[in-house]
Amino acid sequence: MNGKKLIPPHTEKNFIINISGQVITLLVILFTIPEIIKQIGVERFGILTIIFVVLEYLGIASIGITRGMIKSISEKLGHKVAEKIGQEIAEITWTSLFIVLCTSVLLGVILASVSSFLTKIFNIPPSIYAESQKAFFISSLVLITNSLIVVLSGVIESHQRFDIVNFLGVPNTVLNFIVIAIVSHFSKNIDHLITFIAIKNFVMLCIYFISAVKFIPKTKIRINTKNAKEILTQSGWITSVFILSVILSRIDRIVLGITMSPEFIGYYTPPSEIILRLQFVPVSIYITLFPVFSYIGLENKEKLKEIFVKYSVYLATLSMLISYILFCAGYEVLYFWLGKDFADEGKNILKILSLFFFLNSQTYIYLTLLQSLGKADNIVKLYIVETPFLTLFVWIMAREFGSEGVAISLVVRGIFENLILFFISSKVTGYKISFKAEKTKMKKLIPFVFALLFCSLAQIVEGKLDYKIKMLEVFAGFITLVIFLFIFVLEDNEKKRIIKEVRKLMGKNKVKQGR
Repeated sequence: MNGKKLIPPHTEKNFIINISGQVITLLVILFTIPEIIKQIGVERFGILTIIFVVLEYLGIASIGITRGMIKSISEKLGHKVAEKIGQEIAEITWTSLFIVLCTSVLLGVILASVSSFLTKIFNIPPSIYAESQKAFFISSLVLITNSLIVVLSGVIESHQRFDIVNFLGVPNTVLNFIVIAIVSHFSKNIDHLITFIAIKNFVMLCIYFISAVKFIPKTKIRINTKNAKEILTQSGWITSVFILSVILSRIDRIVLGITMSPEFIGYYTPPSEIILRLQFVPVSIYITLFPVFSYIGLENKEKLKEIFVKYSVYLATLSMLISYILFCAGYEVLYFWLGKDFADEGKNILKILSLFFFLNSQTYIYLTLLQSLGKADNIVKLYIVETPFLTLFVWIMAREFGSEGVAISLVVRGIFENLILFFISSKVTGYKISFKAEKTKMKKLIPFVFALLFCSLAQIVEGKLDYKIKMLEVFAGFITLVIFLFIFVLEDNEKKRIIKEVRKLMGKNKVKQGR
């Protein structure tokens, strides 16, 4: 490997920073959503969810352009030509900001003009129709500020300052929920809540600009058409992947919003939000492995296969533990979080979605591999073929079986995507399943079989056991699962490393107790 390190500098540090930021965000959301629902009610919360989904859809263009900008700036920084680098980076940055500003303003105008139409198609009750229409109109301002914040964050990210990215990004995200939770005590109107989000965004935009401008070389502000073409070209496939992936990840709520009342979305959203927010686990691994796969490339397929298989097992292990807890203790999670009504309505949805979380998490390892090797077009082609069929399937399942049917359709999607992406990734890496060669590794499946059996047992005894006994059962199963994973999945050197770290930690505690 030419004597270079396999993992680029700061990758592990950036992974810890990113995952810590995501954990903080998740905790704030868990604490604020119950208060928001309590204050504004399930119907208004459902409309609020739809507005945020629409904003996420329309914000995809700015994300794709930002990724193109980051790639261009990173390439320029890699060449380190002192004489020209400053002016080129400045031109790329200002050009990207100009493109995003124009795009977001255009989309904002379109959103404002169709606010009445959006209010009609989402089965909104007459009692909150007027405020919902105003909320959609005001959200056009949120869209513009969101888009500019994304590209300014990208400027900082391109210089590998993930500490600043998270220092600003975490408050920016959690303040959405905190602001709504506070304002909801004074007004339940959705348009008032969105207005305060717009004000918050404007303040954060100013802070982002002050922080990002430090990374923009102080040269004459110029909009370069050549850079614009380069950025738009590079962002093409990336934007396509983002557009289709966001459509696929939100199609369940969109279909429910059109076919059912906002109350259905209100009960479906908390289990769905749990699964969505837990995606920080595979996303953090994605961020960590992307530079590793990019560095190795297709020149060293053996090393690529080794890391691909190794981290596939690790990701499956981590996501399985989370899925196990959600499946076996889904009712309790929702009960303590949102109360009995949400637990009764959402327990089966959360159980089904826990299976989807396990399946969907595994696809991230394939997506990381394909994107890092310049094979993103394969992902786009898959999503293009999949989207219309999935939309129709989700629609039928929603009509026939309601919210639980929608959740089941996502599990089917997870199975399908895993099979197709595994096939594509195997062709790229040259990996082939050989049962003779893999006999020694078959023991790694033992914990997964155990988890399946334990989840089946939990389903059978559902509602028949005392709460304390059930929690003891779930805890015992979790500990047993962790032990099985340690024995059967981890390699010998990894076991030794963990034991060494535990002993070191215990040694420090003994020293403290001695004092």
